[in-house]
Amino acid sequence: MKGGEREMVISRQELLAKGRMELLALQPEDVAGRQLQRDEIEAIFGACDAFWLHPTERSPEAPHALLTSGLHSNGYVNCRLVLMRTNLCQIMAAQLVQLLRGNYQGTIEWVVGSHSAATDLTKDVANLAGANHYPLEKGPDDTQVWGKVVIPEDASVLHVEELRTTAKTTLAVRSGIRKGNPYPVNFIRWLPILIDRPEAGQGNEVDGSLVISLVRYEIWTSRPEACPLCQHGSKVVRPSELRNWQMLVESMKT
Repeated sequence: MKGGEREMVISRQELLAKGRMELLALQPEDVAGRQLQRDEIEAIFGACDAFWLHPTERSPEAPHALLTSGLHSNGYVNCRLVLMRTNLCQIMAAQLVQLLRGNYQGTIEWVVGSHSAATDLTKDVANLAGANHYPLEKGPDDTQVWGKVVIPEDASVLHVEELRTTAKTTLAVRSGIRKGNPYPVNFIRWLPILIDRPEAGQGNEVDGSLVISLVRYEIWTSRPEACPLCQHGSKVVRPSELRNWQMLVESMKT
């Protein structure tokens, strides 16, 4: 590219035709101003080995996932493996801002999200929105702690998360901010989430905010005593541990 020239934004077809290393090297300007489709998001997550679905029909005895809630599941999305790559994190942040702006055109003065999974993502969203940002801290018993800075009264606060399985973390964030801030907190009506894979029966609203997401998955969860995969002899593992995650991803390929 010659100095002063700007490369063209790549199309959906061009993105889907890229190999793994090309996808990992994507830059925000490559897709600037364009809302990525579901298959494009999945291609990027796939290049990062960030998505796992249990190969039930082929290998029912393959390991399955133990979620933070204590439930068992046949699928898991590991957003960390995407967001740890700063270029891809910036792309996902831009996608969330674009998604939000299709629903909300008001001011954004603060951006918040859970510690530590959403910290980098919320920082990138704040940069794009020209908003303030300060990370929460993780407290005991899965609480989220706020208290080192003050959100002014009536300031508009955008809450962003990378993943929703249950509303537990989202509610912990809001509870922590309300508890630690000296003024009432005005959360924006919309709650952008990178990947939404809610448990059965969960609606599209959390604490008065409507969930909007780049991708939504219908993946089942089960109580341990009723888990059909356990009944097939499948071992349950915590996907948040690197060795376990690698084992789960490999089970899709064998």
